[in-house]
Amino acid sequence: MTKQAQIIGDVRQKIANGVYAPGRPLPTQKMLSSHYGVAMGTVRQALASLARDGILESRRGFGTIVNPNIDTGNAPDTPARRLGLLVPESWFGGTYVTTLKRILAENPEFDLSIRFADSQTKESILDWAQPLAAVLTQDAISIDLMEYLRATGKPVMVIGYLLTGRCPSWASEVITDADMAYHMAVQFVHSLGHRRILLVRESGSFYFESVGRAFQHEVKKLGGDVIGDQVIAAQGDDGSTLLEHLDGCKQKPTAVIVDGGLQCCRHLHALQSAGWRVPDQISLLSMNQVPEDWLSTPTLSRVEMSIGHWAGHLAEALRSVIDDGAIVREHLPPRIVWGKTCGRVEDGTDH
Repeated sequence: MTKQAQIIGDVRQKIANGVYAPGRPLPTQKMLSSHYGVAMGTVRQALASLARDGILESRRGFGTIVNPNIDTGNAPDTPARRLGLLVPESWFGGTYVTTLKRILAENPEFDLSIRFADSQTKESILDWAQPLAAVLTQDAISIDLMEYLRATGKPVMVIGYLLTGRCPSWASEVITDADMAYHMAVQFVHSLGHRRILLVRESGSFYFESVGRAFQHEVKKLGGDVIGDQVIAAQGDDGSTLLEHLDGCKQKPTAVIVDGGLQCCRHLHALQSAGWRVPDQISLLSMNQVPEDWLSTPTLSRVEMSIGHWAGHLAEALRSVIDDGAIVREHLPPRIVWGKTCGRVEDGTDH
């Protein structure tokens, strides 16, 4: 059987099984090419053959979709693949939700229903979750809401760390290993010659207290020649707390680690506005993802803990949770991206 025939047969089977639902887009030709290990021309020919048979259609702005009128024997949006996402309303246009929607769009077997966590009751959660196959949620969800989700009887997956405590044993979890992330962060700036390191973080949650302890643990492991300090900044702080600390301390830090990509962008702009030269006078390292529209000059050095590079793991974990009833615990490794905001102390800088 030729590769083209294999692709045609596989796509037909996935349509029959409801993986590719009527009216929903297929993965891009580039993704299919990578999945099947063939040239894009082979994928293009296979899709063209299916289009001639009336199984697929091309739609401007959507790419290749399954014919909405095709009879597959399954409902178009099967409840077995419908996911719920429970997040605060303020998150709707943010990086987290946007990235998650993109990941799920690349896996069209999943359909997403978003509900805002603000002012939800147990009854409203139960009604909303009834047709869902699983519920996704993340950080700013209270313990009460987690218990409401448990009462639905649906599989629950926490993506990232809960701010209010550890993920309960009955829920699945996909996270970047925060302890490993802070180990990488401290070791990275230390390898550049920095011995006075400052962490800027928020407080008042299990997560932020945990990363504070992880930071101090990593600093302590390096010995007495390294000084590690912490500054507690309010949510949405514009960098003024850091500037006040720098003005008031005698031994100024040479490297600053900021928990949160958006927060780090704000601190970069505050330092630049106050006349600090980054990284000549002070290095800046971001923990977590950086919103694309905040990618500034200089580009932030960062330890990426974002869901953006979890796409494949997340899709596989969801299939295990829905199809096999598994409780998944994925602790994924972070990665260092050395941008332009971290410099070496011994490179002639005036740290």
